[in-house]
Order: sequence, then structure tokens, then C-alpha cells
Amino acid sequence: MKQSNSFSLTMSLLSFVGVLVLLFLQWTPRSKKIAYVETSRLVSNYQGMIEARASYQKKAAIWSANMDTLKLEVDSLVGLFVKEEKTLNRKEKSLRQALIQSKRAQLANYQEAIQAKAQQEDAQMTREVIATINGYLQTYAKQNGLDLILGTTPDGNIAYAEEAMNVTDELLKQLNETVQ
Repeated sequence: MKQSNSFSLTMSLLSFVGVLVLLFLQWTPRSKKIAYVETSRLVSNYQGMIEARASYQKKAAIWSANMDTLKLEVDSLVGLFVKEEKTLNRKEKSLRQALIQSKRAQLANYQEAIQAKAQQEDAQMTREVIATINGYLQTYAKQNGLDLILGTTPDGNIAYAEEAMNVTDELLKQLNETVQ
């Protein structure tokens, strides 16, 4: 099942907005306290995301097993039809072909429905995890007197920042402690 690109788009948009906010804050009179996080590492290593992915994979395995069962039914019907075709009369052939077509249509419909469901569940899972992380980021920022937390991506949105400004490890540790 395809992994949604909504996470990457969301992270890129959040990072872009963060850079715009940083530029705005540059012109304000008081000094701002800023930190950054490696967003992909934060999300990937967050225990809540790990658990959500595991749950999603269990569902995907069930969907896949159901598809395999339907495929086997179709293959079995086709094999039986080929084997017995010469002994069947015209009406029996027609009925068996209709049954095979019906099973193929059921399989195709199920595949489409599961693909749509998988995309919806993946997007929902990502939204929920991101909302949890964003909520925690706000709390963390307030507790640590931060005015701004920027997010970086592997592609790089921040050209340079001192490593001391990177709070990813601390955030991950605290965020994962809230899951347990």
C-alpha cells in the first residue's frame, strides 16, 4: 500500500511557515529564543508514530490477506472451469463464466475500496500524530521559554544553525515518555 505524501507536504509547509516567522521576528526589537527540530526524525522516532504504523500495518496485512483469499477464489473458479469446460453444456458454461466475472468484479471493487481506505487511514494517522507532536511542541516551547521552534527536513530548510539550537533529542525523549 502506498505511503501518503501528505506527511512530506505538511512538513515542508510547516518549515516554510517557520522560516517566514523567523524572518518576521528578525525585525522585532527584543531578542527571541529560537530552537529547531529535525521534523522527519522527530516524527519517525516518536513512539506514538511507531505504534500507529504498527497498528496500520496489522490492518494492511488483514486487507492483503482478504485480497489474497478473493484472488484464490477467482483462480480456483477459473481453474475448475478450464478443467471441466469440455464436459459442460452451453448453459453451464455461461453460468460459470458469469460467476467468474462476478468474482472478478468483487475483487476489483474490494481492491479499490481497500486502496481508498488505506489512504484515508494513513492520512488520518498522520494528522493525529502530527497534531499530538504540534501540541507537545507548544507546551515544550512555553516550558523552555522558546519564542520559535523551526522544523528542518532532510532536504534542508535551514542553511546553518548551531547544534545547541537542535532540541530534537530532548523533545523525542520527553515526547516518548508521555506515550508510556
